[in-house]
Amino acid sequence: MSLFLNELTGEIPSELGNLAKITELSLHDNQLTGAIPSELGNLANLEQLHLHNNQLTGAIPSELGDLAKIDRLNLHINQLTGEIPAELGNLSKLDHLMLNHNQLTGAIPSELGNLAKLKWLYLHRNRLNGEIPAELGNLTNLLQLLASSNRLTGNIPSELGNLANLRDLYLNNNRLAGEIPAQLGNLSNLKWLYLHNNQLTGEIPAQLGDLPYLSYLRLNNNQLTGCIPASLRASLGEEEIEQIGLPICGAATHTPTPTSTPVPRSPVPTPTATSAPRATATPTPTPTGTSVASNDVMDRLIALERRVAEIPDLKNQIAVLATKVAQLEGGSGETTTPTPTPTSTATPASVIEASPTPTATPTSVVAVTDYPCIERLAGSGSVNGRWTPGCVTANSSDNRTYYARFYTFTLYAASQVTITLSSTDAMPYLFLLEGEGTGGTVKQEKGAANANSITIAAALQPGAYTIEASTYRAETGGDFTLEMEVAH
Repeated sequence: MSLFLNELTGEIPSELGNLAKITELSLHDNQLTGAIPSELGNLANLEQLHLHNNQLTGAIPSELGDLAKIDRLNLHINQLTGEIPAELGNLSKLDHLMLNHNQLTGAIPSELGNLAKLKWLYLHRNRLNGEIPAELGNLTNLLQLLASSNRLTGNIPSELGNLANLRDLYLNNNRLAGEIPAQLGNLSNLKWLYLHNNQLTGEIPAQLGDLPYLSYLRLNNNQLTGCIPASLRASLGEEEIEQIGLPICGAATHTPTPTSTPVPRSPVPTPTATSAPRATATPTPTPTGTSVASNDVMDRLIALERRVAEIPDLKNQIAVLATKVAQLEGGSGETTTPTPTPTSTATPASVIEASPTPTATPTSVVAVTDYPCIERLAGSGSVNGRWTPGCVTANSSDNRTYYARFYTFTLYAASQVTITLSSTDAMPYLFLLEGEGTGGTVKQEKGAANANSITIAAALQPGAYTIEASTYRAETGGDFTLEMEVAH
């Protein structure tokens, strides 16, 4: 028996613990306050407990460790405090544990390494401290391990290299030290590896360059030494390489030379102007060498010029940087900026930086920088994605769980935008939201029963927007393709 309740306020009644036959309790996306009743641990037949996106406070009851049949425990986006109960390690059937976006403290219990069936472990955006337990390396079915934005210390356990099925590893924004374990090169299915904003030392393991699916790698703001393996160039991207500040192994200069490998969709330097000009010619200003600031901008300009053939939108960035060069050298900037020429061909949208979301107040609008369910789009093109239980819709009308992913972009000029979502695994459903984040106002939505593909076409004004790619079927995963075309 399943129990779905919506439009609730106040505290969770402890009497719910008397519903012995209930198998699913869904109280998410309400305005519930107070503590989680320990009596919920009496629900011996409970398989799913969804309490996320409320305003719950207090500690996670250790009694939840008695829910022997539970496979989904979702407590994320609340204001929970205290430590993660070690008793949760008794939940032998659990396949995803989502505790992110709370105020949890203390160490990650080593007992979580007993959860042999666990696939999704979300601990990010808390206040956890101490070392990462080596026992997490026992979770061989794990697909996602997200522990970013905490206060974790110590070394990255080499045992994490045993997670053969892992696709996403987020340990960024902590206080981790020591070397990056070479054993991470065993994670043959890894796509995302975020280790930035820590205190890591030593050289970047060459073994990371052997990972066949690694597309998104961030290592900046550490204390790494040596050189960057040339095989990681595509996974890092030019801006990330510049931020790391190390040369490419075997190269005479750290300024990378583009190859035929497609450049990943990592953000490029953001224009400071409010409306970036679109150019038909590439400027080649001549540096004077008299200004340190000018030379720095010129280095970036040259690197961007080399990539302009691969990413047309970089012409916008080059135009802005050329203006900066002229201004730094005492010019007006008008002579080095190409004259914008209107065009009817598809022109990529530009991206902007997102502001971090405060952790003290739960919200469904999550920052792009910390939420792996959101990806930036640099412009026209297609994205291959996958729906998983780790990412859910913010626009459910019936309080059921629909998987979703979010794609944010910013337009600097009025544009005609066409978005198509296709899937052979589940019927697709599209939302176009205003703003950058998962909780913006719905501008358009579209879905069709028994359809494999749907399209939204909209004339949009300059501003930030987010695409929510969801499905018509609750709790259904699968692969999908999202295509976006931006034209004037």
